[in-house]
Amino acid sequence: GLKQYVGTTDWSVYSKCTASREQTSKMSSFLAFGCVSPRLVYWEAMRFEKQDRCKGVRGLVNSLLWRDFYRFIVYYAWGTRLFHLFGPTSCGSIPGGHREPTKWCCKHYNNIFGGSDPRLWTWGRDRDKLRRWTDGKTGYPFVDAAMLELRATGFMHHLNRETVGWFFVRDLQLDWRLAAEWFESRLLDYDCVLNWGNWAYFILTQLPARMDDRPGGGPRYTLPRYSPFLMATQVLGWGREHDPQASYIKRWLPELQRLPPQLAREPWLLADSPGLAAELLGEGPGEPWACEACTLENAAGRRRCEACGAGRPNGGQGRGVRIDMPHALGIYGEPPIVPAPPPEDAELQGVCTECHAVSLGWGSEDGAFF
Repeated sequence: GLKQYVGTTDWSVYSKCTASREQTSKMSSFLAFGCVSPRLVYWEAMRFEKQDRCKGVRGLVNSLLWRDFYRFIVYYAWGTRLFHLFGPTSCGSIPGGHREPTKWCCKHYNNIFGGSDPRLWTWGRDRDKLRRWTDGKTGYPFVDAAMLELRATGFMHHLNRETVGWFFVRDLQLDWRLAAEWFESRLLDYDCVLNWGNWAYFILTQLPARMDDRPGGGPRYTLPRYSPFLMATQVLGWGREHDPQASYIKRWLPELQRLPPQLAREPWLLADSPGLAAELLGEGPGEPWACEACTLENAAGRRRCEACGAGRPNGGQGRGVRIDMPHALGIYGEPPIVPAPPPEDAELQGVCTECHAVSLGWGSEDGAFF
């Protein structure tokens, strides 16, 4: 009932991925097909609130308001620009608008949210990446579980929709309309303006950005920011927050059921951090390893030498414990489609090819500095 309703966009509620059916309205399909009037839902919620005030009423009404917001803004403002690659809020989607952004002219909606200009972003159409995303085989369990749920049931929680969406555009860097079309083909509660509006409003406006440091640049204009590592931090952060016991992941990925929660969310740690993995598995901290550069003996869990900073030998395994899982991990025995974030103690440094400054960051194969 409404006393337990968690709300669609209320991220303050903990463990939303394992919410029971009583914590959701279960009415999205009925609203999408016109089986029930949103006005009826609204007035019934108001009637209930007079008898028993609770946070669930505000969450339900807020979700209804979002429905009306998209319908009105698409009709009166966006129109068919909703389906443009650059999105309805960019002048690049207007006939005669700027294909390339012009400084101090194109103050599009993305700047308000702090996202970079979609006209400068990379929009690929790699079939293999798209297939791995739709099939739930990216190597990131939180993303894969959500995609498998969508394929099997036709439903996906709003929180998961944002997570897989940000991963799609930030890390896979594919045309966001391909993902919107996939959702259109699978969602049982599909509604045109809601589906495409969410992609344009919540996903397209959140492209990774950095301050424009070119002459004439300023805080109201941003440039794309790329990284060779995972950029959609919600994949791991929201996974820890909303699926702390990895129950949701294990429900859809049975090959990870025997792993503790952190390893179920980050199975690559089994190979990348054998000391940490052994500790999480209850197998002890493992054996210490000797640095090949300075001969200092380091703890099994360290990836770099405490004295000289040299990396652990043998691809990170060194003399650490070797873990042979008694069950097959499937694709999770391999690295994910996008490299996972490096550990905090990696202390990776690089040199900028333009200003030659040395700072924390990573250099790509083409010399770009992140």
